Amino acid sequence: MAANLLTCTGKDADIPYLFTSTGIHVYSLEEAMYHCFHYWKQSVDDISGDELADWVQNALGLSLVASQMRAQANRSFTDRLMSFLTATDYFTPPLLAALREDLAAWEKRLEWERLKERADDLVNHDDAERAILLYRRALSYETNILLLNNLGIACMATGQYAAATEALIQAVALAPDNNMLLLHLAECLILHGEYTHARQILAQAEELSGEETADIVYFKGEIEFYTTNYLRAVPYYERAVAMRADPQFLYRLSDAYGKLRQFDKALETLQTVPVKDKYFLKMLAEMHMQANNIPAAIKCIERALLTSMNSIDLWIRLAQYHRLDYDHTRASSAIVKALGLAPDNAKVQLEHARIRKAQGRIKDYQAILHKVLKGFKERYRENAAIGGVQ
Repeated sequence: MAANLLTCTGKDADIPYLFTSTGIHVYSLEEAMYHCFHYWKQSVDDISGDELADWVQNALGLSLVASQMRAQANRSFTDRLMSFLTATDYFTPPLLAALREDLAAWEKRLEWERLKERADDLVNHDDAERAILLYRRALSYETNILLLNNLGIACMATGQYAAATEALIQAVALAPDNNMLLLHLAECLILHGEYTHARQILAQAEELSGEETADIVYFKGEIEFYTTNYLRAVPYYERAVAMRADPQFLYRLSDAYGKLRQFDKALETLQTVPVKDKYFLKMLAEMHMQANNIPAAIKCIERALLTSMNSIDLWIRLAQYHRLDYDHTRASSAIVKALGLAPDNAKVQLEHARIRKAQGRIKDYQAILHKVLKGFKERYRENAAIGGVQ
């Protein structure tokens, strides 16, 4: 997305401003305005807080603009955003008028809907942790199955299975005939290790649907998988695939074969996945790693990078695989790419630390770990602020 930013005509800052919701760095006032215009829903926290105004003053040296931004502190989001976007003549009046209409409609919506929309956007940008805080704020205004379900999904994404179970149980209580909610609850219970309860929920879903659906069969296989009964899991996955060739089912069947060290079957199953996209190549790489074929895994990630050069996850994986292959030079080269994309990303920094340790550079290893810990503390304070602002 950053490649779509317009060329700026004003002063460029030496230190960029990072819009955390989109991961986009900007170096000028025009770029910041462009971002806030096109991604205004993702820019709420930036427009409402002090960091953007501080950057405008300190990095760009535009004290007047910064003071105008701070003067809007007690105004509505629409007023704050429009004031910022009219700091220069960057946008034409018709564009600003159209945006004001969109903002007016958005401002009129119920608070819980707006919070949900922002939280959904965070989940879509792999930031479920911050989304949870917004879903909980939304639930303070309104309790419904949409918020409870999405809160449950976000909690599952962050491994908070007890909280996810609680939210999904509340959702099912509000809509006991909703099979989707029952399946989400069953999945959560399986991940949380509550297999007896999960079986009960699957039986409830089967009774409601009047048949043993592909999803129900799949989750029965999941119970066997998570209890390490891989031989018993395979027939369930095979039945689910026969009923519906869902890529998720195929990936899990391949996983089960891999756990049984039947790598030929695992790789053969993966090849039946219809779409050979980045995710497919990642799964194929992982299977090669399980089979201890690191060079093949590296080739898969390199193929994926051909179409996803800005994927932080792929660069981390490539660095990790080179490190495990004892090629520290290429591991360092890959992690430098990841650092260039996301210098403050904890996963990037941790792999960077592991590479430094493998190279025998213990002081560097310890310094990076200290930086990661400091980042965790700052993130905690940031999340606490998000959760507390009304």
